[in-house]
Amino acid sequence: MTSILKRLIEAFSLKTRGGYASPQTPTIYETPVIPLSDVMKLYERDPACKASVDLLAASTVGMGFYTTVNKNYEKAEDAKRIVDKFNEEANLDALLCDMARILIACGNDFWLKITPERLTELNRLPVDAVERIHQTYIKEKGLKLPYQVEGYKLRQSYGGEILRKEAVIHWRINCLDISGFGTGVLQVLLHSLVLQSDRRPAYAWMKAKIEKQK
Repeated sequence: MTSILKRLIEAFSLKTRGGYASPQTPTIYETPVIPLSDVMKLYERDPACKASVDLLAASTVGMGFYTTVNKNYEKAEDAKRIVDKFNEEANLDALLCDMARILIACGNDFWLKITPERLTELNRLPVDAVERIHQTYIKEKGLKLPYQVEGYKLRQSYGGEILRKEAVIHWRINCLDISGFGTGVLQVLLHSLVLQSDRRPAYAWMKAKIEKQK
């Protein structure tokens, strides 16, 4: 656990503590182990990786959003019409298709709620827009447990601002250990492996080297 924390923690700021569930617990600033932009480069430049991800995404999405309604509800038709109109205006089908590819490849996708208090307008952020996830921990009397996400810091190229958690929908899969980031199917291809004194290069590197020699 200690080695994992050392790898994930970039900065550690100590604030006044007020109890186990206090929002003033220590804050962890976490970045992905492998930059998500590197994962997307593998998706964009390796035909086999792209084809695999696209196939999984198409199988997952299927026909897209389909609204069902309880016909016994007095205003069933109005309710379905309102939901379908929202889906059309927000273009949820397109968002779902785009999100599925990125989510499967990278394990993460970020949607910005233009009006955080109301789900009326959505905008997908570039997958590499979020530089860090700000996450608080409970650290009192021997306890050290993940508490909750507090915000998302954007890269300087995207303004460098910190978005509060209410403004972001963070889709993620395969969260490992205490990480706030998910893990997609392509990350494993970019990881090297150290076993005792032996080091195995990343599969993506080995595959590219073999293809270059052909």
